[in-house]
Amino acid sequence: MRSIRNLAAYLLAGVLLIAFLLPGIGGSSAKAGDHRAMAPVFSHKSGWYSEPFQLTLSTKEENAVIYYTLDGSVPDESSLVYTTPITIRNRTSEPNHFSAIRTAPNYSQPRGKVYKGTVVRARVYSPDLEPSDVITHTYFVDPEKSGRYTFPVISIVGDPDDFFGYERGIYVPGKIYDDNYDPGKPDYERNANYMQRGANWERPAHIEFFETDGTLAFDLNVGIRIHGGASRATAQKSLRIYAKSEYDTEKNIKYEIFPGLKKADGTTLAEFKRLLLRNGGNDYWYAYFRDALMQDLIAHTGLDIQASRPAIVFLNGEYWGFQNIRERLDRFYIKNKYDVDENRVVILEGDGWLSEGASGDEAHYHQMLEYIGTRDIRVSSHYEYIKTQMDVDNYIDYQISQIYYGNDDWPGNNIKFWRVRTDQYIEGAGYLDGRWRWMVYDTDFGFGLYEGGGYNHQTLAFAMQEGGTSWPNPDWSTFLFRSLMQNEEFKQAFVIRFTDHLNTTFAPARVIDMINKYEALYESEIEEHINRWNSHGSIGDWRGKVDELRIFASNRPGSLYTQLNGVLRLGGTSRLTLDCNKAGGYIQVNTVDIKEGTPGVPADPYPFSGMYFRSMPTTLTAHAYAGYRFAGWVGGKIPEEERQSETITLYLDGPQEIKAVFEPLDPSAVPAGPGTNGFMIAAVLVGLLMITGVLLFVSKTRSPLR
Repeated sequence: MRSIRNLAAYLLAGVLLIAFLLPGIGGSSAKAGDHRAMAPVFSHKSGWYSEPFQLTLSTKEENAVIYYTLDGSVPDESSLVYTTPITIRNRTSEPNHFSAIRTAPNYSQPRGKVYKGTVVRARVYSPDLEPSDVITHTYFVDPEKSGRYTFPVISIVGDPDDFFGYERGIYVPGKIYDDNYDPGKPDYERNANYMQRGANWERPAHIEFFETDGTLAFDLNVGIRIHGGASRATAQKSLRIYAKSEYDTEKNIKYEIFPGLKKADGTTLAEFKRLLLRNGGNDYWYAYFRDALMQDLIAHTGLDIQASRPAIVFLNGEYWGFQNIRERLDRFYIKNKYDVDENRVVILEGDGWLSEGASGDEAHYHQMLEYIGTRDIRVSSHYEYIKTQMDVDNYIDYQISQIYYGNDDWPGNNIKFWRVRTDQYIEGAGYLDGRWRWMVYDTDFGFGLYEGGGYNHQTLAFAMQEGGTSWPNPDWSTFLFRSLMQNEEFKQAFVIRFTDHLNTTFAPARVIDMINKYEALYESEIEEHINRWNSHGSIGDWRGKVDELRIFASNRPGSLYTQLNGVLRLGGTSRLTLDCNKAGGYIQVNTVDIKEGTPGVPADPYPFSGMYFRSMPTTLTAHAYAGYRFAGWVGGKIPEEERQSETITLYLDGPQEIKAVFEPLDPSAVPAGPGTNGFMIAAVLVGLLMITGVLLFVSKTRSPLR
């Protein structure tokens, strides 16, 4: 009884402490702090409404005045004074305001009036107190409510002068453009307000994220900058979102923005420091989702990529088209994905230029390059050392991906790689072992962007070219790859892995299926987006750009087999066809498991067929499931003494058909069905419960406390 009384006393003390600390509970002061007025109270939550309504604002402060704005600006004592309810309605019929502002030299007005929500920002001013926090709400009125859009909705609210002001607006050509106008340069090379970078061109804003069902998932005060390179000159800009303590008490975005996205340990990734709202980059006038598609194709490889999810964006209440929510590849990305201190993360770009980290962190990479340049990398011991400095398998997947894409804005551009700072290589430490790993981003030039489906781009030779002097493949950008290709082990691993990807990851059926899904996803929103930005002549024009992706996907593997064979002299290809009893096991070909669930392998995987180079070894491994055993290989040109070996290595000098035979461990035994297994498990559980009950009864009857 004494312990119960003590527990009750502790609980009561805790409740009283909470009541003392939390405003509005237990008769506490009406102040939010010692010197700041309490924030205003809104009668309606942000979100979607089917009909107009009256919004009321209130405050608990005595002799206070509520000031509010409807244009996104921060309320002050010169703003509107709240005296009567505010009518919230569908404002689409009103003239375009922000949407009419020229955001690029070649800006075109929207095709008609854009859909508009209502942004209300309010603040309380009270005598002898500092003004309250600014409270921001966005309201949308539409008969369909959130059903109007199939994407989540993001409302960005900021001072109009921060976005569109002539001198300080980050979204317009502005004064910098006029002061530096050069008609001899293309738009994307002309200096302008929107070309400025750094903290001086970061602006405070408020962001609200509404899920597709209309639920407000999160809202936050953030910092915003313009993001990107040449694509800054497009009318719709990419935005970079910063969660910081200087803007909000919550310094991270804590929400599962990308459903299903996992950290390296397999747990859900639901915390972000920085995000992008991407405008499609160079693909803005084409398919718009090119980069997202290409990164999605290799999501299973372990390469660092940017998750993507399209969203409808509103800026100060006006429809701003859709943009792709993306992760930003920086030290906070590494921190959140790999659970490592961001201060230990080193990120380099290009020719080993320090992007993030401490001065001197770039030395590790340059020493590795010097090692390669001053030694014969064909020697096994030298190559083994390099494998302790960089994740070679990661690099191979990276090179293969970029070469498959036909990305000709690379390798002299858009290259980024990272490591965790360590004194030396830590074997077995996984991603924290101190080796360099590569990141994939900004791949828009791929899939024949400016070539109308140019699947014949000679990217392998392009990535190995020596002596280049400028973009896109200067000599420094091809040095590492062409040097490693001199080592036979690296070359063999590269070719084998490439064929594995061509037969699965980049199989035309898989890639085209993914393109079709992306097209269906965006098609529901493309018309309103086109009408807003004039990015395409019509939906038909956009579909034509998507068709170019399919042309590339259908023909790229054939071109790459030819390139690999010609550049590396691989002696041609042979077709390998595999079969097995899929209930008993599966076959692994080189690095790929041929079974359901492997990207690029159909649900009914056998018979499986792929093309492999004759001069390269092809390794097959038979994996039996529980209750079965591997009984041997049938067919093919396999020496008799190896037919019982679970792993065999072949050189394919022509087409071969091979079958792996799996047999039950006990041929007379019939595998137990779900009912039998369920009965046996239940029987075991009942038995355990009965024994436990008996033991408890005996223990109780012998207890000295009885």
